[in-house]
Amino acid sequence: MATLKQVQANRLNAQKSTGPRSAEGKAHSSANALQSGIYAESEVLPWEDPAERESLTVEYHQHHQPRTPEERALIDNLVHGEFLARRFRKSEVKIVLSKIPAGANPREDGVAGQAYIDASSELGRLQRRMDANNRAFHRDLDQLRLLKAERPPFDPPPPLVLVPLPQDPPDPSPVGEPDSPEPEAPAAHPEAPAPHPEPPLSTAQPTETTPQTSEMGSFRQSPPDPLIFNPKNPKHPPAKECSLCRQIGRIHDACPFQPIRY
Repeated sequence: MATLKQVQANRLNAQKSTGPRSAEGKAHSSANALQSGIYAESEVLPWEDPAERESLTVEYHQHHQPRTPEERALIDNLVHGEFLARRFRKSEVKIVLSKIPAGANPREDGVAGQAYIDASSELGRLQRRMDANNRAFHRDLDQLRLLKAERPPFDPPPPLVLVPLPQDPPDPSPVGEPDSPEPEAPAAHPEAPAPHPEPPLSTAQPTETTPQTSEMGSFRQSPPDPLIFNPKNPKHPPAKECSLCRQIGRIHDACPFQPIRY
């Protein structure tokens, strides 16, 4: 057990040695335990390339296409496991090189063999870390495969239904400039004969619909005409009883046919 004088002496000596004070000295001191990189907790060490870690992450995510948070977590573990495996392989070389004396030729068998003997304890710890990392990597990979196998089948999107857009009703106004004047009707020729006025319809005949009028309308393309007599020949029978009018499908205005009365 330390005496009181020894405790006081240790306290005085501790005040004289406070460790590195500059930023570079503190950074170097904080990395004293990372000489081999075996127990490094940082994802990217100062001598490693962050772009390599980022490229590895993108490659794993594009290959597995995670859909759930659990799948993303397992993929992150796989990325970390492969990056650690690469670090451990580089650390093995650094451990062996650190055991070679300065000025010795590393190509000599005796120098390399002695370096492996001196680094046997560090290499043993490194191998145990590599084995544990390899088991964790394959365990996460198997779990990820199970999650991907339990994914629901991909449902394709429903087919698109084309709905016609509503169209504007046609404009009843005539096509053309709205302010353009209407063309004037051509003047009648002075020598052209005046149109012959049609005679007024007689009111003496019945105007009600009969079977004859409906049959006469079947011969026409125009709407049926209820009149079944010739204005110029009131004694003309219906069109079906006249050979001339039966051919043209209506009563001709100038037909002189009259039935023979016995």
